[in-house]
Amino acid sequence: MVALNPQEEKNRRIALAVSIVAHLVLLLFLFFMLVWKAENPPKDQIGGIEMSFGTTDAGSGEIHSKATPNESPNKEDSRPPAASEEVTPVPVVTPVVTPTPPVAEKIVTSSMESPVAVKEEPKPQPKPEPKVEEKKVDNRALL
Repeated sequence: MVALNPQEEKNRRIALAVSIVAHLVLLLFLFFMLVWKAENPPKDQIGGIEMSFGTTDAGSGEIHSKATPNESPNKEDSRPPAASEEVTPVPVVTPVVTPTPPVAEKIVTSSMESPVAVKEEPKPQPKPEPKVEEKKVDNRALL
């Protein structure tokens, strides 16, 4: 083992302490950002209504009525509301769609020669690549 002078020994202790602190900070950051998940939604913000389907004791009351709701102030009353005017169902009318025959497109052609001349643009020639000179390495410098 190599003997270290007091300054190097002090630097090693400082480096060890800084490394441990940095790793702990990184570990805490990963725990709070990746491992720990908050509830969605939080328990104190759960909203909605509670309904009784008759399968559990949870719900509102012991009366399970299949009657339609009414405006009665009496909570125990489960009679359906008084029948008002009878509503006659409205017949559903489906529109009749008549198919239209497809129209053939006419292609316009002519035997006349076009007065417009099209110029052919010359193709751009590729630029020559610059030559790269290889530098020689002195093998004596590598030793």
